[in-house]
Amino acid sequence: MPKIRCDFPALTPKETALLPNYPNPFNPETWIPYQLAEAADVMLTIYAVDGLLARTLVLGYRPVGIYQGKSRAAYWDGKNAVGESVASGVYILYADCRGFHGYAEDADTEIIGMFHTK
Repeated sequence: MPKIRCDFPALTPKETALLPNYPNPFNPETWIPYQLAEAADVMLTIYAVDGLLARTLVLGYRPVGIYQGKSRAAYWDGKNAVGESVASGVYILYADCRGFHGYAEDADTEIIGMFHTK
């Protein structure tokens, strides 16, 4: 019997990127996909449009990969750090993905906007 061989290219991103959250607009929750070209400590910081901190999501160390889909993307429940639902409006998401070997000045950062409705 002949052997069947399947070769799949590695799903290694060429760059670190923050992808658009979904759904957007969202109510009351949203998923935030991202991809890492290098292993990194990942932290997402969410600000209201007026600059006030709404929430920080510390995802911790993540290996190289694509983090899409509800099982792998970051999740925000639309609540602030003390568990209160945030107001409707525009929120700015800042991603800080620092290399595993320390906090280099050239750390990968991305910023996107999100819209919360009630």
